[in-house]
Amino acid sequence: MNTYVDRYAEQVVNDANSDISKYLTFLKERGLTLGGVSTEVVLLKISSRYVKPNNTAISAIGEALAGWYLQTKKNLIPLARPIQEGADLIFMDEKRDSYFLVSVKATMGQFINTFLKDATVALLKYANNNIKYIPPTTLLSNYIIGVAIKKNENYEIKSIKIDLG
Repeated sequence: MNTYVDRYAEQVVNDANSDISKYLTFLKERGLTLGGVSTEVVLLKISSRYVKPNNTAISAIGEALAGWYLQTKKNLIPLARPIQEGADLIFMDEKRDSYFLVSVKATMGQFINTFLKDATVALLKYANNNIKYIPPTTLLSNYIIGVAIKKNENYEIKSIKIDLG
C-alpha cells in the first residue's frame, strides 16, 4: 500500500494504514486512549464520541487505491498527479488516444454514494472548463472513484466512468 500512497497521494504520509489501524484499535478500547488514559469525564460531560481518524491517511489510502485500480485493473497509464487542482489524478490510454480525469473520495463512513455524486458534479465542471485544450480526435473521460475503508486493509471501491466525447 505504501508504494501506491507514495505514488498517488497528494499529501506526504508515513504509514496511512498504521494510522487507520491505530484509530480502529482506539475505537475498540472505547473510553480509553491507547495508553490507558480515560477519554471521558462524566462530571464535565466530556465523552470520546468525537474522536476522529486521520483525514490525511484516509485521503492517501483513497488516492493510492484509485491509482492502483486504474493502473492494474483498467491498464491505464498514470500521466499526472495535479496538486490542489480540479482532478486528483490524470491517466491515459495510449491505444485509444484517450485521457481520464479522476476524482477520488474516501471515507470511513457509509456515505460513499453521496461523496460520489458531489465529486461527479465538481469534476464535470472542471472537465467542461478544460475540454478546449484536448484535441478533437482525443477522447476525454471522467472517472469518479469512491473508497470506503471498512476495517484494517478491507476496502470497498466504487467507480463511475463518464465519457465526454
